[in-house]
Amino acid sequence: MLYMRVDTVNCCAKLYPASEWEKINEEFKSKLNLWDKKDARLYRQFTSTVEPIELDSNGRILLQKRHLDSLEIETEALFVGVDGYFEIWKKENYEEDMMSDEEFSEAIQEKMGALTI
Repeated sequence: MLYMRVDTVNCCAKLYPASEWEKINEEFKSKLNLWDKKDARLYRQFTSTVEPIELDSNGRILLQKRHLDSLEIETEALFVGVDGYFEIWKKENYEEDMMSDEEFSEAIQEKMGALTI
């Protein structure tokens, strides 16, 4: 079982294995006071956008048309592995979102210092 959340900020879908989603959900919930109206609304809206996704007998997933439309995917989708989950992007949106090599190098140096990878 996978859990999918459409990330409207980055215009991609994020798919998590159940174990990874449970960690994220628990971490998010631990930062909230669910007796507080604003926190309860935030949690409700965050979790209401999550959908369970089952693999078919051939290991494929089916995305609903409304998700494809919100992600602007018409014919081609790009699957990108990110740590414990993966993202689904419209190829052009992914390429636009990526930093140039120079920007990436500067950002890595800013966050990691002189570390080279």
